[in-house]
Amino acid sequence: MVKLSAWMAIAVGALLAAAQLYRNYDNLENWMTWTIDIVAGLVMVVAGLLALRKQTTRLLPVGWAFAIGLFASGTFSHLNALRMVEGQLYVAEQRLVMILGALDLVCLVGVALVLFAPRQQTT
Repeated sequence: MVKLSAWMAIAVGALLAAAQLYRNYDNLENWMTWTIDIVAGLVMVVAGLLALRKQTTRLLPVGWAFAIGLFASGTFSHLNALRMVEGQLYVAEQRLVMILGALDLVCLVGVALVLFAPRQQTT
């Protein structure tokens, strides 16, 4: 279960970092608002790699929790924005709410896999 969570963390983290770079490549003046998502993605990738190398799994739930917090705040802020926009912008905000909500669910599964994994006995 830890191995699956580690691979999921690598995939989600890499996709998160790549998507944020793609989405904001022309928004460099506001870099402080979106680089934290790239940091979260990199934390997840590093945590997944360390878990796969069996060096430590302690960072894996931390990476997942970091991503859950970011995705949840994004989900709720875009959900709140739905009340203030209309037309094409409404559709875009609605799509972002769905994507971020789905990513939150994936992150919840990832953290559950690592937290409820059976402990290995050392002899």
